[in-house]
Amino acid sequence: DEHTGEYTIEQLKEIAIQIYKWRRQGLDVYAYILNDLEPTQSVLSSPKKVPASKMKVKDPWEKWCAMPKNAKQLEKLVYELSNERVPTAPKQQKSTLLNFFGKK
Repeated sequence: DEHTGEYTIEQLKEIAIQIYKWRRQGLDVYAYILNDLEPTQSVLSSPKKVPASKMKVKDPWEKWCAMPKNAKQLEKLVYELSNERVPTAPKQQKSTLLNFFGKK
């Protein structure tokens, strides 16, 4: 795959439908999103020239670079097709580096 930009929602929906079908067959499905690591143009600037930090977004990953953003979008689409909740990650943040090193 020579794709180097951000996948569209329509492209991700097609992929999600195929993953959904495989899961319904009882198959374990692993997906890898291959694209660039640069922030997408929509993140860098918006038509109204609103700074990215002040943009109102539906999901937290809307401001992310293309690869992790597309991965989260695909995950959400797949689980929505199955009427399932997106599972939580196996490891959750319990503390910060400040907590680890302590206050001085």
